[in-house]
Amino acid sequence: MTPNGLLLLNKPIGVTSFRALNPLKRQFGRAMGHTGTLDQFASGLLVVLTGKFTKFTPFFTEYDKVYEAVFAFGVETDTLDPTGKEIFSGDIPDHPQILALASRFRGPIEQIPPQFSAIHVEGKRAYQRVRDGETLVLDPRRIEVYQLDVLEWRSPDLRVRIHCSKGTYVRSIARDWGRLAGCGAHVRSLVRLRVGPFELPEEPVVFRDELQTLALLNIPMLPVHEISGVLRGLEPLSQAPSLATLDCERAALASADGELLAVVARHGTRWTYVFVQTEHTR
Repeated sequence: MTPNGLLLLNKPIGVTSFRALNPLKRQFGRAMGHTGTLDQFASGLLVVLTGKFTKFTPFFTEYDKVYEAVFAFGVETDTLDPTGKEIFSGDIPDHPQILALASRFRGPIEQIPPQFSAIHVEGKRAYQRVRDGETLVLDPRRIEVYQLDVLEWRSPDLRVRIHCSKGTYVRSIARDWGRLAGCGAHVRSLVRLRVGPFELPEEPVVFRDELQTLALLNIPMLPVHEISGVLRGLEPLSQAPSLATLDCERAALASADGELLAVVARHGTRWTYVFVQTEHTR
């Protein structure tokens, strides 16, 4: 049985996010899913939920992220990364001219996603439509770049660190920066360093069990009066009356000896189960 918890995976370059899970499924079980993919050319942090904790996946879509990227100026590709075909090139301006444009990519931004992206367009992925020969005009999206630091310039490469909101495409930042510079640009390399409170581990993979995961997610654990009532799915407030005064959106229900029984979520004045353990082991 797949344990409930969380995996912090350091995805290597050259494999898809889905393929990176294959060896983990053999070790931890097949009930797992990542909370945000990385392109095949990119590396870095994948946060993978296991067991019943996969039900938390929607909550992870709100997290901000931190990336380190190398933008290659002088060439724009159709995919906006090194796997694509060159569609535009130009003479690279002087270093100060490129750096002067950095301020255009800080703060709230209306950003157009890449055509080669997994966004659904009338029931089909954008990249699939482009590969089928369609030309797409995607709607801009409101995102925010909280911080953009220029780390190094070695022409034609600009290394940057970007702290951004959900929905941000680093490839689009490179594309738009290159177009403003008049020479084109694409992302040569990309590493995801952080997702919300989760940092890229030094090891290839790190597992956090259910109690460690709840602590990382700042989900409080409350005792219940009757274990059997929770396991039968009886109304959460009747099993843990302290939920009525709890000032948060999610909580864990536990037995007196600390065994996790269920996780609940607030919906207005009501609490409902996210999941309930099927067995009580202690």
